[in-house]
Amino acid sequence: MRRNKGVLVCIWSPLLHGEGCSTVAAAVGFGLQRLTAGKVIMINRSDHLSYMERFIERDMEVKYTLDSLKVFNESLQVEHIRTYATRINPDLFMIAGSRLDDALTKTGRGFDAVLLDRCLEGFDIVLVDLTSGVKTENKQYLERADQIIAVVTPNAIMLEELFSNIKYQEANRYLLDQNKTTVVLNKLYPDKDWSGQAAGLKRRFSFEHVFGISYDSEVMTACCQDRNFYSYFSGSIACQEYAFASEISEICGFMAKRLKIPEAQAVRYEKRSLFNRFLKKKYSQSEVRI
Repeated sequence: MRRNKGVLVCIWSPLLHGEGCSTVAAAVGFGLQRLTAGKVIMINRSDHLSYMERFIERDMEVKYTLDSLKVFNESLQVEHIRTYATRINPDLFMIAGSRLDDALTKTGRGFDAVLLDRCLEGFDIVLVDLTSGVKTENKQYLERADQIIAVVTPNAIMLEELFSNIKYQEANRYLLDQNKTTVVLNKLYPDKDWSGQAAGLKRRFSFEHVFGISYDSEVMTACCQDRNFYSYFSGSIACQEYAFASEISEICGFMAKRLKIPEAQAVRYEKRSLFNRFLKKKYSQSEVRI
């Protein structure tokens, strides 16, 4: 599916750390690569509390961080990225988050722009896990993003603060960008029907595209205890046995359509072959696409 230039997808929380962005980023990255069969690179550009690469450390070690690339500064080339990115499968790569301050690595202000340029030259999809809010280090990613997945929890108090406080005005601009932002309501209770409340939040805050992800203790165990999220997710999405896998598949399919990326033929065939099973099986999920 190689184009002349790749597309940029940013996973981002408009307000708080801890909304589940890294889990969503990892799952969407794995899912998009499988769905499109394109070359995908996943980058942890969040802060030191983001553990996307640690979620898979018992599947494989993500050896190199952004610090390995910062030494090249603005002379960074695609070959450097391919050398230092950890290959998860033949078409899926990951770069761990920085552990050193830019002042220590003497990184120029233009590094992130060059990093994005080179990644978009060398890969079909560049997926970036960003730090929360709008800051100097994530603003150009949000500006350049082809699509943004904004992760929030269905907390009306938090959302009211986000929309009423003038200091979050810039975050709201990205959040409400109907052309490129999709809102994901994360950590929905699986034993409760959230569709009505989600519809109310959509109307109240003028969200255009909304998806939901159920809280799943098995996902949390795979990420934070077993740390084998890649193998766990690959197994669950292949058979669509779990609500989380189905919900992520919905999000990835929607992203592929918005980005105008065709789905891989093998995956389309597999979806059709599973359709009858979907009709017969009742899932205990509260996925809320509205």
